[in-house]
Amino acid sequence: MNYDFDERMTEMQIVAIVKWEARKNHSSPKLNPMYRKVNPNVMEYGAVGGTLYPKEIQEFFNIMTAMCPACNIPCSATHMMNSHKVYVPMNDVILKECVTISSFGLRNGMNRMDILRSITNYIKPFLIYMKGFLNRL
Repeated sequence: MNYDFDERMTEMQIVAIVKWEARKNHSSPKLNPMYRKVNPNVMEYGAVGGTLYPKEIQEFFNIMTAMCPACNIPCSATHMMNSHKVYVPMNDVILKECVTISSFGLRNGMNRMDILRSITNYIKPFLIYMKGFLNRL
């Protein structure tokens, strides 16, 4: 397989340390791959880069795969628009918005919880509507 397990173990240990430190500092982890190759003891911390995803994102994606009670097909964004004339963003739109909100928050010094709250505030109306739609029919 040509895989160096010792090197991988060292890299995973560094990643775990950086993630833990970032969590303690309420920031996103940032590893500089160039530093890891040259000197595995040199790490860079900070909330630069990375996208945060709240649990509501996965909940929304799961709901979008539920069967429509009226039509008996998955409740995709396309189905909701074509059959029920209701706008629900597509998965790629949701993910792009997460990147946009995370980038904006990190550039403006927002902490992790505030960024997650902003993303949740974006997705929550669609999530509430879809839950109501599925329960109503």
